[in-house]
Amino acid sequence: MKKKALFVLLGLLIGAFLSACARSQVETNNRAIETNIQAVEANAQAIEHYDRGLRNQQQGNFDLAVEEYTEAIALDPQFALAYYRRGISYADKGELDRAIADYDRAIALDPKLALAYTGRGNVYRRRGDLDRAIADHDQAIALDPQLAEAYSNRGNAYGRKGDFDRAIADYDQAIALDPQLALFYTNRGTAYGGEGELDRAIADFDQAIELDPQLALAYYNRGRAYFLIDHHDQALADLGEAIEIDSGFAHAYYLRGIVHSEIGERERAIADLEKSIELGLDAGSKQFAEGLLQDLRQ
Repeated sequence: MKKKALFVLLGLLIGAFLSACARSQVETNNRAIETNIQAVEANAQAIEHYDRGLRNQQQGNFDLAVEEYTEAIALDPQFALAYYRRGISYADKGELDRAIADYDRAIALDPKLALAYTGRGNVYRRRGDLDRAIADHDQAIALDPQLAEAYSNRGNAYGRKGDFDRAIADYDQAIALDPQLALFYTNRGTAYGGEGELDRAIADFDQAIELDPQLALAYYNRGRAYFLIDHHDQALADLGEAIEIDSGFAHAYYLRGIVHSEIGERERAIADLEKSIELGLDAGSKQFAEGLLQDLRQ
């Protein structure tokens, strides 16, 4: 029970590292978007701006993506996919009210656009409104039972509620629909960790890394699991790999600092914890890091 609680605490529950997950979500949705856009009666200029917005979004240029989607909407105010995509970009920027407004508009224009429901559900989850999040993912699945990311997103909401059995069932379904998407294994591994099944968690993180060796979140999560079973060298190796892939991954520095502290490497612990605070942590992790730094400096 202690290990389960610690796994959840350090992980900030499933889907906590929203920037990493959001970038993966953009990639996940590409096939569905490319299929749907063929049926859109948008004018050619609007589609050009939409395409540019999509490219900027995939590259993490969310401000430019918003500008391009806004141009597409100005040219074609009925372009539901442009509202949907702009909603994702607003969510990536942390502008959650604007994201929900865009998802609402996309749904009003196209009530069968399952992606918009699951996108809005993700924002509700980030706000802590988990019942509304699950209701939106339910609706997305009802509209499109083959939409793998809707199951994964609902699993994230169940995981946030601590209902890991339901979360795992949803990740199982997502993996059955799209067994090549590394993020689904990472999410399921985190749920197994929440249940205290660290061997199964590590197996899922292994699979995620095999499928996508550049998925920093998978290395971070595996490093977290290794730390909890006192495999400190393997934990440090994985956390180092996560940082190598994503130098702005604040929580990877944070956890690596904790590991260094645990094994008596004081100076390295201080450097990593300071870096994590500089990059930006959630309030709870920042408070813990500051307290640990105070102890280490004495």
